[in-house]
Amino acid sequence: MRISGFATGMDINQMVTDLMRAERMPVDRMQQNKQLLEWRMEEFRTINRKLETFRTNIFDGVFRSANMLAKTGTSSDESRVSVTAASNAQPGTMRINSVSSLAESEALVSEALTVSGETATRQTTLADLTGSSDPEFTLEVTTRTSSGEKNETFTFASTDKVDDVLKKINSSDLGLNAFFDTQTGQISFSREETGLYDENGSLAMGGSADAQIAFADSTLASAFGVQEGQGTRVAGSNAVVNINGIDTERGTNTFTENGLTITLRDTFSSDPVTIGSATDTDKIFDTIMDFVNEYNELVEHVNEKLREDRNRDFRPLTDDQREALSEREIERWEEQAMSGMLRNDRILRGGFDQFRSAMYTPVSLGEGSSFNQLAQIGITTTNNFRDGGKLEVNEDRLRAKINEDPDAVFRLFTADGSSQSEKGLARRIRESANSLIDSIAREAGGSRGRNLNHQFTLGRGMDQIDDRITNFERRLEQVEQRYWSQFTAMEKAVAQSNSQAESLFAQMYGGMM
Repeated sequence: MRISGFATGMDINQMVTDLMRAERMPVDRMQQNKQLLEWRMEEFRTINRKLETFRTNIFDGVFRSANMLAKTGTSSDESRVSVTAASNAQPGTMRINSVSSLAESEALVSEALTVSGETATRQTTLADLTGSSDPEFTLEVTTRTSSGEKNETFTFASTDKVDDVLKKINSSDLGLNAFFDTQTGQISFSREETGLYDENGSLAMGGSADAQIAFADSTLASAFGVQEGQGTRVAGSNAVVNINGIDTERGTNTFTENGLTITLRDTFSSDPVTIGSATDTDKIFDTIMDFVNEYNELVEHVNEKLREDRNRDFRPLTDDQREALSEREIERWEEQAMSGMLRNDRILRGGFDQFRSAMYTPVSLGEGSSFNQLAQIGITTTNNFRDGGKLEVNEDRLRAKINEDPDAVFRLFTADGSSQSEKGLARRIRESANSLIDSIAREAGGSRGRNLNHQFTLGRGMDQIDDRITNFERRLEQVEQRYWSQFTAMEKAVAQSNSQAESLFAQMYGGMM
């Protein structure tokens, strides 16, 4: 039982609070040390996230032949034949001497749908359209596509509408588009694919092909006006083209030859169109510059952290200190307190030393290689040693080397081999990034499956501080109880003394009376 100042008139509660504040100073320091570890951990994890992004971007950038061996298609007349080029496009040119016809898709246009002499609508029921009392109707449809013949039989209730038929056909795998014209009451069934195919999906050459769309005889097909002998068929066609003197056909107007994607845009019989490919210098250049810029940003960020001043006079704020400061004052204080968390860190220094070594060591590409190190293609380190190994690019020289031998540039970055010297620069950097990410994860967690405190060094340090704080808190409870026991005993003693004094005064006062 705690007695607070009844006898002495002292503020015992405040006195104990002040005494305990002094006793808690070691706990405050432990909590500050834990905060420093947490800040250091977050700084490490921020760098690891940047490294993860950089490593991924290397793979999606300079590692891909589609970027580093990019080619652009060339055409002497884009209005008649346009071209795009894949990275594997063969050198040389081709002549499109003529295009006799373009590939078209077949369509079957129904007769007008009528009910009692009136044009039907999308909402007309199948019972009204057919004039039949049958409870249900079937519609069997066959199409021919590049993947073979497709057949599907649909079943409809008599209460279903024309619109229901169109929706089912459009959502099926037949590859048909069904369009209803409200003015004429006609339906156009058109194939999504162009060209003419046989039942096996092979291209039908010479324009001789069976119907690409067919409806089996049925009550509903008759009412729709599309069974055999009804409707109007708009014939499909193959693209007929002469390439380098060879007459050939294609099922589509866009097709690929020798790595070139060719799109026929018009028919013509004279003035041949010359097509080919050329190195896409701009795309390759931009891909390399993206790599260089991201590398430089990473180097700059880490160098700033390694050189950042450590302000040891600015400790993390305690709860009491926070209460005494404004938000702006807290923010400014913590900016100073968080500075230098990674100053001269050995993990980062070692990791980026590996980066620099990987970047500048020549690549063994064998005899006949145009170049084997970055400087030969116009990429060197800056003259300012404080840049920490940032790269600078002679853009004219880089473009010239890309035009000269894009394959050699690609291999300089991505070559692989059993030894480190045989590996390309980007491959080395990516492996070094992997190693550094692992080292940081062992120190600060947050990746590579190290998400629990006991799995990384800083986490174990924080757990140890938590254990010390818990033990110290238990001792503080005992100290606080001791203070209260002492002050309570004092209060009781003073109260007893006061009681005795009052009795004495009462006796003296009574005797005088």
